Amino acid sequence: MVVGAIERDSNVVAMPCNEFKQKDVRNLILENVDLKNSEIFTDEYKVYSRVNKIISHSKVNHGSKQYVNGIVHTNTIESFWAIVKRQYYGQHHHYSKKYTDKYIGEAVFKYNHRKETSENVFYSILEKVLYV
Repeated sequence: MVVGAIERDSNVVAMPCNEFKQKDVRNLILENVDLKNSEIFTDEYKVYSRVNKIISHSKVNHGSKQYVNGIVHTNTIESFWAIVKRQYYGQHHHYSKKYTDKYIGEAVFKYNHRKETSENVFYSILEKVLYV
């Protein structure tokens, strides 16, 4: 299981979790989201039912075939999950649970650097290797 969040036209954060529970969503939000200046958009899945206790929250109801409600939709994160799935089927073919954080980290890095030149991506990798 993986939990993730994405800022429109910006970066994604994602991390593995043992189970997809409210505490996993809460931790992701508290560690990565500006609570005062952000709003979370989700679908109707039960795990998101208490998000509004910590941040402004709007949702769409996929079960009722509501996929967009004004600016509220989950298409941006769904697009990232599609990339993760293509990476799985096209490149890895199998994820060892032990290394899920590495696979997801790779997908996050690629997504967050998608608009950069190869040279800048290279230097970003080099910086991480040298200073981690």
